Amino acid sequence: MKKIFLVLLFVSLVFYVSKNKSDIHFESMEVSENRVNDPCANADCTPRSLSTPYHSVAHQDRKRIDNVLFKNLVDGLFYKKIISENDYKKVNFNDNPLIFEIGSSILIIGPEENGFGVKTIEYRFDDCNKISDLDKNNVKSILSLIGFDGNYDNFYKFNRNKDEIMVNNYNYKRFSLEVNCDPINNSGQFNIYSK
Repeated sequence: MKKIFLVLLFVSLVFYVSKNKSDIHFESMEVSENRVNDPCANADCTPRSLSTPYHSVAHQDRKRIDNVLFKNLVDGLFYKKIISENDYKKVNFNDNPLIFEIGSSILIIGPEENGFGVKTIEYRFDDCNKISDLDKNNVKSILSLIGFDGNYDNFYKFNRNKDEIMVNNYNYKRFSLEVNCDPINNSGQFNIYSK
């Protein structure tokens, strides 16, 4: 009886191992077949919208913007009337990131992992060729909340270079500002992040 049990156990193990090896072989063939058909296997396929200097650093690798506290920034956005009372009431400080729709624009605040500081502030507008006064005033108010007292005049003056994304970079004391505009779809954004 013992021998029969051992023989059955041995046969089932051999069957199980050979079945799994064939599955692994088919899976590896499937993976290599997918790579042959993948145009990004040997090329840079970064989407245009992510090809600016701001997007070249992953969020988790970014540093905190000095002296900017997450809750205080959101309170200031409400006080400056950038976000509505309704948006303010819906804020969940555990959300990462916080996203607000402001007309046809979007404001995204990327907090630190611990939720106290802020790593990034993005203000996206849908037509960088005709940035509204509301959007310009909102960006100006956000900058004042984080202590920017520099010149705003050249932020939105882009030098066209065919279809390349136009980028204006500014370094200011303890953080960097980037304004970009995509001439193909006219989308643009204002980014604030630590140096």
